[in-house]
Amino acid sequence: MAFDSTNQVMTPGALLEQVLGSMEIPQAFAVVCSADQHVKIYILHWSARYMAQISRPPTQWDKHIFAMNGGVTGNFAVTIQFPEEPFKV
Repeated sequence: MAFDSTNQVMTPGALLEQVLGSMEIPQAFAVVCSADQHVKIYILHWSARYMAQISRPPTQWDKHIFAMNGGVTGNFAVTIQFPEEPFKV
């Protein structure tokens, strides 16, 4: 699925679905977080929705969106929960 590049107004939800459905275009998102008067900027990539598995019981992860933040702890890539409405401002 390619990104819709028309000049039409796109809702935040439609943009999110387009981002999650795109497997051809590399994507990265700059996320700014602030806590205790410190600001951190994270670069997130490989965002995807965790889908329920057929023949397995439901889990707390089903339908949530996750992304990698580029960090590695031991031999594991760091995965975070992506915001539910990342494009709503």
